[in-house]
Amino acid sequence: MKILKLLFAVAIINMITASCNSCETSKKDEVQDESAVEMTDEGSEAMEATGGEEESTEAAAGAAGAAAHEAVEAVEGATTGVEEVPIDPSIMAESMTNTPVVYPGCEGGTADEIRECSMSKFKAFLIDNFNHEKTKQLNMAPGDYQIRSILKVDEQGKVSVIRTAAPRDELKVEMQRVIDKAPQVTPATHDGQPVSAHFMLPLDFKVQ
Repeated sequence: MKILKLLFAVAIINMITASCNSCETSKKDEVQDESAVEMTDEGSEAMEATGGEEESTEAAAGAAGAAAHEAVEAVEGATTGVEEVPIDPSIMAESMTNTPVVYPGCEGGTADEIRECSMSKFKAFLIDNFNHEKTKQLNMAPGDYQIRSILKVDEQGKVSVIRTAAPRDELKVEMQRVIDKAPQVTPATHDGQPVSAHFMLPLDFKVQ
């Protein structure tokens, strides 16, 4: 009888121990589950933050692209009526000739010095002879402008216009008038012979 009671007590103790072990396992699982949830929430927040940063970066890039596009359009809009006149292949680029075009008073010196002097004197001639009242007559908005002309100097040293880009057609006509009055220059040479050469001459001006 005592043996039966002892066995019964041992069985009860084993059941209680097993039950406690089960409870501890369950609690550990719950803790792990809670940690997983917390990590998942944190990961989600991090992803949302990263996504927000990417959206901000894309928005900033889009805004920068739009601003650049507007700037390009503004520059293109400031110079209208560009004549797409092809340059005759027989007219060399002045920078490729053996000796450069020489404006009166720029003789002597290296090729680079002559080019710099000639360009400076060409611009001074344009500024002195250009009718600056034209910009006032055209009621142009205040700002900085530029007229770009591609000039030709033939084998005899005569200067002429190949094409001009200007904010207004009237300014192109005025530039043509001024260049037609340009003095005779010394033509460029290549392989010891005078050649027709072309170069670009920009003229900057401001409207107050």
